[in-house]
Amino acid sequence: MFYFKNYSIKNKLITIILLVSTIASIAGYLLILNNDIAILKDNMRTNSIMNASLIAEYAGVQVSFGLEDNTSETLDILKAIKDIEVGIIYKADGAIFTEYLQKNARYDRAKYLPTQPTANFIEGYLEVFHPIIYQGEAVGTLQLLISTSSLDESITNYVYTIGLILLLVIIISTILAYFFQKILSKPIIKLTEATRKIGKESDYSLRVFKTTYDEIGDLYDEFNKMLSTIQLRESERDGALEALQHRTEELTHTLNELKAAQSRIIQSEKMAALGQLVAGVAHEVNTPLGAIRSSITNIQNSLNTLLQDLPSFYRNIESGLLPVFNQLILRAVESTIFVSSKEERQYRRSVTRELEELDVENADSLADLLVDMGIYSGIDEYKDIFAHESGPLLMENAYKLSGIFKSTKNISLAADKAANVVLALKTYSRAESSEEKSTMSIKDSIETVLTLYHNLIKHGVEVIRTYDELPNISCYCDELNQVWTNIVHNALQAMNGKGKLEIQIRNAEQFAEVRIIDSGSGIPENIKDKIFEPFFTTKPQGEGSGLGLDIVKKIIDKHNGQIEVESEPGRTCFIVRLPIE
Repeated sequence: MFYFKNYSIKNKLITIILLVSTIASIAGYLLILNNDIAILKDNMRTNSIMNASLIAEYAGVQVSFGLEDNTSETLDILKAIKDIEVGIIYKADGAIFTEYLQKNARYDRAKYLPTQPTANFIEGYLEVFHPIIYQGEAVGTLQLLISTSSLDESITNYVYTIGLILLLVIIISTILAYFFQKILSKPIIKLTEATRKIGKESDYSLRVFKTTYDEIGDLYDEFNKMLSTIQLRESERDGALEALQHRTEELTHTLNELKAAQSRIIQSEKMAALGQLVAGVAHEVNTPLGAIRSSITNIQNSLNTLLQDLPSFYRNIESGLLPVFNQLILRAVESTIFVSSKEERQYRRSVTRELEELDVENADSLADLLVDMGIYSGIDEYKDIFAHESGPLLMENAYKLSGIFKSTKNISLAADKAANVVLALKTYSRAESSEEKSTMSIKDSIETVLTLYHNLIKHGVEVIRTYDELPNISCYCDELNQVWTNIVHNALQAMNGKGKLEIQIRNAEQFAEVRIIDSGSGIPENIKDKIFEPFFTTKPQGEGSGLGLDIVKKIIDKHNGQIEVESEPGRTCFIVRLPIE
């Protein structure tokens, strides 16, 4: 059955026709054969009973009168009938009156003698019993054993004949099946080939032409209707796809414009925040520049007087005072104590008293030099210099030389400070925004923003830093700088420039968590859910666009991060979580 499923429609039709015709032929053959055999047997029974009746009628006189010697005629009748092999005539009491046996014939004596004519087939014979009646009285019984060999031969010949006819019918059926299956299979095969071609070439304009007007012809019509429907829908789909592609291009163009607009808005917000920092940043740059100019002036003034006299000064200084002199300069250079004006006046008075106790002349002016050099104690270590006749010259040169070293140190510190401010400004104000992520330290990013806001922070804001060690994260660096800028700027405004700004960086499993906490007035509960909406602001008109926190939220979402806000009077905390990749 499995293999039959995989047959072609042609072979299936041939097989079905052959099976049906063969089964029908065999069934008819068996039915006819069985019926004809039954007729032959009935005919043999009828003929045999008739023969037995004639023989019994002829033998009636002989049996009735006991004429055993005159039975030869009866036996001749039995011999004349070819297929009778055994013939026995019984008396009324069951004794054998006479019998006829062909050569090699075998029989069993009848144990029961029927009173009516009977004929039954037994083991290659037809056994016939017929009562012998004389003048209406049963005087005996005739038993005949008739061979069925002639019947068997007739049946065999009949079977062969019918078998040949059956074989001929099967052959004719096979030939007819091969030709007639084309009536059904050819249109179906044609439809199958058309379907394959359409499936391969996707040509729905193809049509199949029907050649019959039966159910297969109806199938052709419905198939063509289906192709027409598909062709129409394909045409509609192509038009829809073309419209969709056009619409997609428009949306892509619009999306690119929106991205560009968003980038411009972010850059605009960045520049707006930077504009508010310009004065502070300028001050942060001018302060180290002023220190550098002042230090250069000090160096120039000192070198103008020292360059010519310094070689001779070192040649003439006593060898015993040179170590003390050098140690004095080194101590002054290494002094890092910074004092207020009040503390400086106190140190002057203290150093003056010590010099007076050492009987040093011009104690006031010498105390001014020592305090300016940063030497506030251990004055007696340099008493040999104070007592020497060239003491004032030694102290003046020591002051100038230490001043040169200090000025170079101040220039280096001021240059580093200015470089940090410029670097922070350059990092922040970078105009180009890369569409690809890069790695960045969250700590460095936040410190860049704090550097830019240093001028606003240093006048009354205490910054508390709590930083956990975190790996660099993959992010859009410029956009993340904008997040810290907006949040820190809002915090400083909320505190009116005075208060505590706490920044925490934590490792929260798969996230880097940044908390920026200010001690400002807080966010009212009724507007806390609106602060991330575009164009929502609580600032006076002209001071804010209402886009700062909206931009922050979009940037955090772009990083697959989270942002939350907790606020109460005196404490507002923005929590930013960014995935650590």
